Amino acid sequence: MTLPKPYSHTPTAIISFNFTDIAEGTGSVRYFLIQYQTSAGTTYGLTRQADRTANISTTPGGTVEYDLDLPPFNLPKVVKGTAVFGVGGDKGNGVLSFVVTLKKLSGSTETDVTSAITSAAGGVGEDWFIFEMPCTQTHFKIGDILRLNISVVASGTAKWNHDPSNSEGANPTKAGFISVPFKIDI
Repeated sequence: MTLPKPYSHTPTAIISFNFTDIAEGTGSVRYFLIQYQTSAGTTYGLTRQADRTANISTTPGGTVEYDLDLPPFNLPKVVKGTAVFGVGGDKGNGVLSFVVTLKKLSGSTETDVTSAITSAAGGVGEDWFIFEMPCTQTHFKIGDILRLNISVVASGTAKWNHDPSNSEGANPTKAGFISVPFKIDI
């Protein structure tokens, strides 16, 4: 008697996960803050690549709000867990702080994924701002956008950094980021 073969070919892809991600049921994806120059002007976004940015840093000179978007999702996703935000800055002769919120953009409707988190004012000279952002479990459909909203409060020559490639080799790094926890459906 011949036994049937349940698999007649080898798999075309091997999927591997970090054990900790499987144990927790989430996996974090790190996105870098980046500035683009387009024909419409300067825009900001999020990228997984450590690309060279249009400008290494921005000096807002007041309170300025920035929306950094990912391209629309091609597959449904669920954000669940705690995001981590980090950005370098230089207080210069002024004050520098951040108010950060992670959002879902579905059509023209914005929904907060995290509460607004406010940093302490930066110290003298170069400084690194990093904090955790607990996320409400949020479902993203195909076409929805993940948005990082950053309100930068700066005076004088204070500036914030957004250079994914850290092209100057700065310490602290100028590669600002957000690590977003996505639910792993197992």
